Amino acid sequence: MVHHKELLICGIIYFCGALYGYYNNVLPYTQLVSNHANRPMLQTKTDHHAPAGANANNEMAALDTMGDATDAEDVTGEEITPLEVSGGIVPQKGGDQSLHELRIYRQERSKNFHSWFEGNSTDKLFKNADKNGPILDFVIAGFPKTGTTTLMANLGTLAPMDVGDICTPVHQTVYYSYMNWPKMHGEDKILRGSKCPAYLQVGASKDNWLVSYSDYLPKTKLIIGIRHPMKWFKSFWDMQLNNGGKETRSGDPYELTGRCDGSWGCRNSCPKRQLFCIQRARFHLALAQLGKTELSSEERKFLAPEDPDGGDHVGNDNVRNPVFLYEQSELNEDYVWEEMAAFLEIENITHNQYRGSHGHGNKKTDFCDDKYDNFRAQMMPYAYELSMWLQEYFIPVAKDESRPDVVIARPDRMMELVEDYKVDPCGKLQRLENGTYT
Repeated sequence: MVHHKELLICGIIYFCGALYGYYNNVLPYTQLVSNHANRPMLQTKTDHHAPAGANANNEMAALDTMGDATDAEDVTGEEITPLEVSGGIVPQKGGDQSLHELRIYRQERSKNFHSWFEGNSTDKLFKNADKNGPILDFVIAGFPKTGTTTLMANLGTLAPMDVGDICTPVHQTVYYSYMNWPKMHGEDKILRGSKCPAYLQVGASKDNWLVSYSDYLPKTKLIIGIRHPMKWFKSFWDMQLNNGGKETRSGDPYELTGRCDGSWGCRNSCPKRQLFCIQRARFHLALAQLGKTELSSEERKFLAPEDPDGGDHVGNDNVRNPVFLYEQSELNEDYVWEEMAAFLEIENITHNQYRGSHGHGNKKTDFCDDKYDNFRAQMMPYAYELSMWLQEYFIPVAKDESRPDVVIARPDRMMELVEDYKVDPCGKLQRLENGTYT
């Protein structure tokens, strides 16, 4: 029989243990901090930027701009050069959990690894497996050739990540992030994340792996980069040209202008299993499919309505994951890293690594040459639509304080940057009233 004295001692021990846990913040993390949009914008000075179309009368300058080595994915080889490092600390801006409590949760969460999966295996996560706190903190989800390698290099100092793109189902990515990568890339790193720029693409929901993230890990944050479609294509073309890619073996980019009609062989919105093409530059279609905007009939007029997979055919995947959108040129600015740190709820991202993937060579193509005028004329309507859709529909969502699920570091600056998408980078083509470029 248990004596009253023994019960009293057990009660005192239990009470002291609970009190210790309370005062040392050893609490379960049960709510994701989600009022990022309600905090004041960081006031960081911006470097001077040339106005849109500033090189319109200088084709050589335009060509330098298209192939500039400052493009994060357009640097020869794997050279790493230092950028100016921001020494600022992003303070906590509110929320039910402090950064300190979130850090404790992140340090301890691996102990719950097996509880995230169904049954006795690690084959399949539970739906909403991260209901008690984030499991994967971020995914660099797109688009390729927009600085994603630089993002990986810098965020890799905070999260054990494999070098390269790991495009696997969400269940497998979680396994790698906790069971494999920490052993290879640092067990002391606080975050967990991955990179697959191919996740974000136009297509049926069953082919969109981000839908799985929404179903199983809705608190994983998506980081997405964009770029002027013509500069994006040039960067992709030059990389594949240097790597001996099949799309560039003929030396004729006009072979990458065909449309995908939904038949077998469509890949990345491109026909004939092509890795890239003009249609893959329709970033606005893939972004719209996330379901962050209303997708009204008026909005769909800017979503390539003449394409078989555009306009009314663009689906709505209702992806619940928060999105951080940046423009590739912003990676040279401190403010985008500061805002990204706040988005990921960490104190600071040391951004002193600048890495590109130019391929194994130095070949470059002059897309400002007269023979490519018609090629650019086919690309520019998509660039114009992308600019208009972002300005009219997506960027305003980021300005809405009630929508913390869409974050842009400086929405007004993004407005200015994408305005330049309406302009031919070579300064030779002009847009007519019917929407064509000549």
